[in-house]
Amino acid sequence: MSTTSRTLPIRALRMLLLWPIFLLWRMVTALCKALGIVFSIIVALALLGAGYLLISTFIGIVLGIPLMIFGAFLLARALY
Repeated sequence: MSTTSRTLPIRALRMLLLWPIFLLWRMVTALCKALGIVFSIIVALALLGAGYLLISTFIGIVLGIPLMIFGAFLLARALY
């Protein structure tokens, strides 16, 4: 059995598991290009703040965590 046939399922599984992160990164990149860098930083900080406020209430955890993740990705994309 060759090593390439063993790594193919592992590589496919890795791509399947990382697909949501790649999709989110592409979406953030498109948003950053459309808005501009400075406005993207402002929107990212607003999303992080709104996510933090929602996390402080137990009911808002469902919406707060994705908002903070999206804000963190947007801030990382705007800065780098």
